Amino acid sequence: ALLATALECQRRAPLDALGVFRSAAERFGGKGDVEGELTAIAHEGRVRWWSNDLVELLTLYERVETLAGEGWPAARQLAAVGLASVAHLGGDSTEVLQVLAGADDGMPGGWHGVVRWLRSVAHRRNGDLLRAREELTPLLELPRGRFAESVDSALLHISWLEGDVDRVRHGWPDLRLIVERQGDRFLVREATLELACKTAMLGELATAEELLATAAPLLRDMPGPLAHLLRTIATAALAVGEGDETSAADLLRTDALPALGGPESWYWRD
Repeated sequence: ALLATALECQRRAPLDALGVFRSAAERFGGKGDVEGELTAIAHEGRVRWWSNDLVELLTLYERVETLAGEGWPAARQLAAVGLASVAHLGGDSTEVLQVLAGADDGMPGGWHGVVRWLRSVAHRRNGDLLRAREELTPLLELPRGRFAESVDSALLHISWLEGDVDRVRHGWPDLRLIVERQGDRFLVREATLELACKTAMLGELATAEELLATAAPLLRDMPGPLAHLLRTIATAALAVGEGDETSAADLLRTDALPALGGPESWYWRD
């Protein structure tokens, strides 16, 4: 019941679901139900990941490592995904690829989509767009599942770096509409901010301003370094579009550099 409650809460108020997921995991653990505990941990970890909460992610990882050490195969798989996810947030593509080097599409728990997405982003961050796209290709042949929108987003990032601007400009509004219908507020936040960045860069200043205004409540309810960074990029692009390059430079210099995922990371390359 606690797990079901947390899942229902996650879409409309993700941060409010964290304590309920943690309670569910503790109750499952108290009953010796490892599968249930890992399920609750995985869902809590997803919200922590979207929130860039490295400290609590490492806490969850330690518990999963303990279960893996006790011989639970599902825990070993989740531990690998968790460690790679932490490396991903820190911008360490080498660590992501090393941790997931032995993972394949037959791994249990439905994690193959997450694994391929993480490897794709790592290759994209390294500038290897061909391998980044190849990682995602097998996922396109599967029925659309709960990770499909993240794959769509990753493909749009690749297309942008390949220079296919028209595909990206038309693709982000469609993706944003899909995630709005589903009600996942984290994905809505990302899609709205990404579209604000792209429209601002393409000179559609009024549209970008409207999108940033729409995103403001989401940023207030669900803050995080990546969201902050995307808003900074969009705001700087707006300033450039209005001819105020000095303000854009000042914003990027003073506000963005201390953020998680500095200028050398994949956030900035995208």
